[in-house]
Amino acid sequence: MFGLKKKTNQKSEDKINPENTITSQELDKNIAIFTMPEQFRFAALKKDGSRIIGLFIVIGGGLFIIVLAVLAYRYLFNTKPQTAVNETANQAQVQQKTNPAPSATSTATAPPPAPVQDPKEAYLDLKREQAISVNSTSTGPTIDEIGEINEAINGNTATLTVKTKDLQQTGTVVMNLNGENWNILTESWFVNSVATSTATSTPESTSTPAQIAGYKPGVDSDANGSPGLTDKEDALLGTNPNSKDSDKDGYDDLTEVENLYNPAGDGKITNNKGIKTYLNKTYNYSVFYPAAWSLDAVGGNDSVLIKSNSDDQFFQIIVQPNAEKQSITNWYENQFNVPAVDPSSVVEGNGWEGIATEGGLIIYLTDAKHNNIYTLTYFPGTENTLDYINLFHLLEKSLTLNQK
Repeated sequence: MFGLKKKTNQKSEDKINPENTITSQELDKNIAIFTMPEQFRFAALKKDGSRIIGLFIVIGGGLFIIVLAVLAYRYLFNTKPQTAVNETANQAQVQQKTNPAPSATSTATAPPPAPVQDPKEAYLDLKREQAISVNSTSTGPTIDEIGEINEAINGNTATLTVKTKDLQQTGTVVMNLNGENWNILTESWFVNSVATSTATSTPESTSTPAQIAGYKPGVDSDANGSPGLTDKEDALLGTNPNSKDSDKDGYDDLTEVENLYNPAGDGKITNNKGIKTYLNKTYNYSVFYPAAWSLDAVGGNDSVLIKSNSDDQFFQIIVQPNAEKQSITNWYENQFNVPAVDPSSVVEGNGWEGIATEGGLIIYLTDAKHNNIYTLTYFPGTENTLDYINLFHLLEKSLTLNQK
């Protein structure tokens, strides 16, 4: 306690003693002051700031890598959106229908479809099949009798002109392409002789159903020894099957039909409700045909079938190019290998000239400019009964070619 006081007193004495007093000037002279260079004065602070920035960069880089990893995972392994799944499923179903999986019993690849066969070869193959078939109902010569075949193809329709080896018969075969196979649509054979045409300017008929060998005449209730319209033709035209002159105008029904007049009333044949006019705009021709029959184009307007709805008989009109611009006489002689055409077989019509075969069941003709060959054919059905022979002659007489 006393010591402390003494010490205090001593300090007081020291302060009072002028010898121990150092002036400020002396103090300044004896003290050397050192300061840190400015470039290092804030180094610690800058170092702390760099560490913070670096830390942010590391954290940001890590987050960026994590985001990229998540996106890559979703892209590579995660489920696709529903729309993409549906589209993939639909594509898989289409592919499955288009290319079905191979059966369990066979894994061999199916062979490609066979090319379409030539109609001539297809016809011969069909005739061979018919020859070995016990139930065949084929018509015409056998496969061994068939000789030269000429074909004209237009779209899905092929018309074959077939000759026998002895040149005694000629057939007209119309084939239709169904998918990759040619099928026989119609086949008709005729003896290679020509007869005088029934298409004359006079009302007389020079060929009757009874005169055509190999065919039965249609039933004619009012015949009485002279030809007239058959009962089936009477039904189509509305004429009386028991009278030769249904309208009592002094002209018999057959004469009026042959000259394109109405046998059941006044005026032209077009006034008869049983007759229609067909206009083919592709080849510019027109014909009259029974209104109750159906008319179908087979494979195009180059082949037209006019079919009875009560039996299997029909008319057909086929058009094919006249490549060499031949007259009908030259074309017929070259086509059927005949030395000359009997002039009596030549027929003429409105804008055309033609040749009629035996009985007038086939007529070949060409237009005035020789652009096309037209073939008119009457197919009397499997019974070979000529129920519509006079209406076929009406079709022939009414044929008009309107060349542009």
